[in-house]
Amino acid sequence: METKGELLESATVFGHQYGTPKKFVLDQIKAGKSVLSAIDVQGTKSVKKMASKETPLLTIFILPPSVKILRDRLEGRKTESPEEIQHRIEVAQDEIKAARFYDFTVVNQNLEQTIAEIEKHIENFDNERR
Repeated sequence: METKGELLESATVFGHQYGTPKKFVLDQIKAGKSVLSAIDVQGTKSVKKMASKETPLLTIFILPPSVKILRDRLEGRKTESPEEIQHRIEVAQDEIKAARFYDFTVVNQNLEQTIAEIEKHIENFDNERR
């Protein structure tokens, strides 16, 4: 799909390839629906370049409460080695610098609060579009 230009964005993150199918997203937007994508900083940059009046875009950066809490969460998952966790922390610290380029920032204190804040931003965005 990537070589055919069928992806809205794509990236290799921590050794895994990710991509967002362009046709699906554009079809949903044309149908008047909102599309929520969990993409990293490089993917957001790609999508922002393509956004227009026809394809409105709201960007929300989700921050950890602190680097220490992020480390604790990663260690608690028990899915990565200490080296992988350290690499993820370093990447996160770099990506956090990009938060200022997003429309909104939400600090992920707890899941319920984070979801509520994201829903509020999406609702406001949808209301402004109508």
